[in-house]
Amino acid sequence: MNVKESLAQVEHQIWLARNALWCYVLPVAIPLLAFTTHVSWLKSRDWLGALTDVNAFMFVFLLALSYFMYYINQRVVRTEYEPRRQELLTLLASLGDESTSEVSGEYPILLGAKPVKLSRRRIVVASLCFLAVMLILAAVILVATKFIASSF
Repeated sequence: MNVKESLAQVEHQIWLARNALWCYVLPVAIPLLAFTTHVSWLKSRDWLGALTDVNAFMFVFLLALSYFMYYINQRVVRTEYEPRRQELLTLLASLGDESTSEVSGEYPILLGAKPVKLSRRRIVVASLCFLAVMLILAAVILVATKFIASSF
């Protein structure tokens, strides 16, 4: 395997780890969170009971587990893949003028990429949007449950 293939594989691993939230974590977490919310509501029939139910604690646990999985993926990118990518870029650049010209044209994303730093405000806004979506989902489940219960 040559350096360019290794670099392409490392870049693909970086892309997979950075997009793990959208591709792997959220598609599993959202149905699990909706299910625990629904079961908690069905067991209690009022908001205070739903918040103190064991399924509400399961909801918090699943939310924390999802964040932990996202955090681990981002940490792997920072600690393992980024240094490996830098090593491969340095090696490729040191191989000669021919390889250097190919690197600058073939991997523009790698050479110009700067790490994205999220501001505290952006994280708070994203968290509030997530909570709003979850509340809307809970309301839809509540209305659907009431509608189904009234139809029997």
